[in-house]
Amino acid sequence: MSEWFQSFMDDVIDRSFSLQVADPRLPEIRIFKKAATDNLSAKKIPPAEYVFACQLARDATTVRPGAIELARWILDNPEAVRGTDVLDVGAGAAVVAIAAKKAGAKKATALDKSIGGSVFSSRNAVANSVDIHVVRGDFLDPDVYNEACVITAAEIFYNAKFKDRLREVLNTQAKHGKLVLVAGDETNHFLSEYVGEALRSESLNRENIRLMNLSAA
Repeated sequence: MSEWFQSFMDDVIDRSFSLQVADPRLPEIRIFKKAATDNLSAKKIPPAEYVFACQLARDATTVRPGAIELARWILDNPEAVRGTDVLDVGAGAAVVAIAAKKAGAKKATALDKSIGGSVFSSRNAVANSVDIHVVRGDFLDPDVYNEACVITAAEIFYNAKFKDRLREVLNTQAKHGKLVLVAGDETNHFLSEYVGEALRSESLNRENIRLMNLSAA
């Protein structure tokens, strides 16, 4: 990421976003969300760049219910991550990685493909006084999982094109003895298919894959 772009996005955040509680169920964590007053347009920014910045910001500050559920579970069950390396895939605003670090993880990594996600993740971590690693990358790349002991994945089973590869990647991690925490609505066909197959598998330890089912909430 260039220094210019980092400075540009920092300016977007400072002008149009404010620190707010991530969710009423997660009062321990604050993240940057859209402010009531948008001061960005007051600055002379080319329209194309303004639209681009707003799109990045919108994508990066949308906190999915699954991320809230996972973060809450980790804070309530710190022994699951204490002293471990945690990798949150499809991290978005990084609330899960932040929760893991607050719960005592030795290392917490927020992985996301989005440029905006990288910027907001870094700023959100600083705002919560925790040190997390922010990485831009593809969660279908098996190499990104090498150092992790715990894998968290909130609502990433949404695309038929990569569901089989994602299932293979996560199952491989579970077979290696890593804890895989998945959050989502089990009425999602792709997710229920993955969880059902994992629980039926004789080669997987059921304790290594856990589902936070939003449809049961």
